[in-house]
Amino acid sequence: MNKKLENLKEKAGGIELGPFELEILNLQKSITQYGKDIFDLEQTWLRGQNELVYLTNEKESLEKETDSMKLKYTILMSRKLRTESNNKFYLEFRGFFVYSKSEYTLESVSVSGRLHDNF
Repeated sequence: MNKKLENLKEKAGGIELGPFELEILNLQKSITQYGKDIFDLEQTWLRGQNELVYLTNEKESLEKETDSMKLKYTILMSRKLRTESNNKFYLEFRGFFVYSKSEYTLESVSVSGRLHDNF
């Protein structure tokens, strides 16, 4: 029993206290511990909020970059299709022109050959 009293006396800071005073002291210690726990939880929450803001800003930045790349992709695909279309038209036109020119040349030769034959 004396050891219990000595332990209680040490917990109280070396002063003999009554049961209500010991209860008050224990409650004050609990309140102090809860205050520390609350502070730690607030710090954790604030770190989480900072990370949330950082990630939100990064997400917005990536969305803008994605939109910009989509626009560039659309423009480049449009250019590619237009260029391919122009090349195809040019090659067809060139082929037609070469074909017509050779046909024209053959006709001219044959016509001029006939002309020479007739004279």
